[in-house]
Amino acid sequence: MVFTQNLLPFLLFLYVRFVDGMECWNGVTLKAFSNWGQMIRLAFPGMVMVLAQYFAFEVLTLTAGQFGSAHLAAQSILVTCTSTTFNIPFPLSIAASTRIANLIGAKMTDAARTSAKVVSPSRLNQSSTTDGFFRPLSQV
Repeated sequence: MVFTQNLLPFLLFLYVRFVDGMECWNGVTLKAFSNWGQMIRLAFPGMVMVLAQYFAFEVLTLTAGQFGSAHLAAQSILVTCTSTTFNIPFPLSIAASTRIANLIGAKMTDAARTSAKVVSPSRLNQSSTTDGFFRPLSQV
């Protein structure tokens, strides 16, 4: 994950530099530094929510460590499984909500409804897959 996150900006730079990326981006201008207040107001609640989630996981880890190494190992396995299954549907929900919001903003409500109908079976499929993964583990 760290490798991927560090590779993305590098690949983006290479794309902009060598694959006609200059057609869509002409570099940094003063216009790039405008409207930051609105963007920060929109991003701040999401940032607080993600930080609260990480804080909760850290508190759970510290608490599990007080019960002994076996409990800490079990908690670490569960956090890893939970994080993995969370990272699969999360991008789907972000993409779907962004697509639907853009269509609503463009006053294309019929297309937004169609997009919502397309995402619903994907959500159910993901829920069933996650349930199929965790249900056998609950019997251990």
